[in-house]
Amino acid sequence: MKLVGDMLRRPEGATGLAILVLLALLALLAPVLFPGDPLKIAGRALTAPFTDPAFPLGTDRLGRDVLAGIVHGARTSLFVGLAAALAALAIGLSVGLAASFAGGIADEALMRVVDAFQIVPSFLLALAFVSVIGASVPVVVLAIALGAWADPARLTRAEVLSVRGRDYVAAARIAGMHPVEIVLREILPNVLPPVLALSAIIVATAILTEAALSFLGLGDPNVVTWGSMIAEGRNVLRSSPFLSIFPGLALVATVVGVYLLSEGLTNALAGEASVERKKSRRAGKYPPLPCRAEGGAGAGDNPPAEQGEEGMLCRTKNLSVTYRGQETPALTNLALAIHAGERLAIIGESGSGKSTLARALAGLLPEGAEVEGTVRWAAGAAPLPGRDLGFVLQDPSASLNPVLTIGEQVAEGARRHLGLSWPKARARALDMLERVRLPEPEKLLAAYPHQLSGGQRQRVAIAAALAARPGLVIADEPTSALDMVVQAEIVALLDELVRAAGMTLVFITHDIALAAGFADRVAIFKDGALVETGPAAAVLAAPRETYTKMLVASHRDLASPPLVGEIGA
Repeated sequence: MKLVGDMLRRPEGATGLAILVLLALLALLAPVLFPGDPLKIAGRALTAPFTDPAFPLGTDRLGRDVLAGIVHGARTSLFVGLAAALAALAIGLSVGLAASFAGGIADEALMRVVDAFQIVPSFLLALAFVSVIGASVPVVVLAIALGAWADPARLTRAEVLSVRGRDYVAAARIAGMHPVEIVLREILPNVLPPVLALSAIIVATAILTEAALSFLGLGDPNVVTWGSMIAEGRNVLRSSPFLSIFPGLALVATVVGVYLLSEGLTNALAGEASVERKKSRRAGKYPPLPCRAEGGAGAGDNPPAEQGEEGMLCRTKNLSVTYRGQETPALTNLALAIHAGERLAIIGESGSGKSTLARALAGLLPEGAEVEGTVRWAAGAAPLPGRDLGFVLQDPSASLNPVLTIGEQVAEGARRHLGLSWPKARARALDMLERVRLPEPEKLLAAYPHQLSGGQRQRVAIAAALAARPGLVIADEPTSALDMVVQAEIVALLDELVRAAGMTLVFITHDIALAAGFADRVAIFKDGALVETGPAAAVLAAPRETYTKMLVASHRDLASPPLVGEIGA
């Protein structure tokens, strides 16, 4: 609805919609305005326009009312345009979705079929189809759709491949959504706007194609169309040009209206993306968060987060991960224990494997990734994403679905995993927005992600991750896209919420100073391997490994304040 509002605020979108609404009203009211058969002889032949009140636009060579023909022709033209576009959209969406999710040989085969249909001009395909099958409105619709579905299919595939890798889709998987629900709720709403903008062009193309087929005598002879009226007028073009001009003007007005509407939709989409980029540069600034304990059940309600043998929550053994198309493993023979209730900071430079570990623990590794080794959980089963495991993703502008409100996204986890009704889930979402210290949380429930600053969006992401009271929270570099002030606030916020609820926190970062301020234990990663691990104060005050010493030394070289572990050392 917001996109429609943005489109209507643009002159091209509003003008195009006004033209099409007027034409649609005329088409719907045609039987009332001009009852009877528009092909029936109604008066004297070739009555000039504006000379007889009974026939404002005159009559044709057989004495048929031109205005009645134009109004009834609008029904045919609009029906053919919309029906052909819907059919092309249905075929294109189905093929595009199938290709994007199938991958491999199936994807390649489907796209070669798309290429074949795109090589042949759509009008020639429709012309051949109608010539062989015969002329009727359903056949014309099918012929036009067969020539137009390839473009939506290619665009759908490209958009789905782009969207399915977004963080908010990963967040939906973490929330435990069924794959079909992810497609319908998270992917399609983001794919449809550009596809619909293209479909508007298909409507205009279909109307022109139908008119051209009718002009060539390949339309339904029992139905009045603008193309057949233009063809009828060409025989008396010199003496009575109005017979072709008036239906031609109606055709032009319709096509212009459709193109203006498509342009308005396209510009609204571009404007929304521009606002998103502008907002992402802004950072929110908020007062420190006071400690506030979670009410109700906490981490102990979720079996995978319970304390196991010697307090162990999870242990990896010889864990290796290699991504498709890469020879070097992203993780190599990792052995690491995570203890229940601790705050573990995983520190390393880009490409060190820390985010790969986070996604391996959450079950978010991409398709085709080769995994060796084991991950053993204290409860005997991996945590259920959303209920037992919350995930705060790296980029707040990408981790929230742009077409869903803040309230919907925060409430979803509570509704799904705590068994709450939507009103109670909404109340839970409001409570979480208050806990993360967002201003005017009531208003934010109905807001969209692009209306928030980067710091606000990250607070919302934290609220959504904690809404179902998970026992384990993984934060994958949640402050990397924020400025220094907001980074400190977000870390303090996350630390206090996790402490209050008794959760386990795995914090992924490349900033050793940021981790030093709150972590109980640190694990240093480099080139996919664990270099050193131990209590934060001990490791940072007296690192044993050369790489850890280099990290600490680089912090000192920046003339930064002493690390927590160095104070009093």
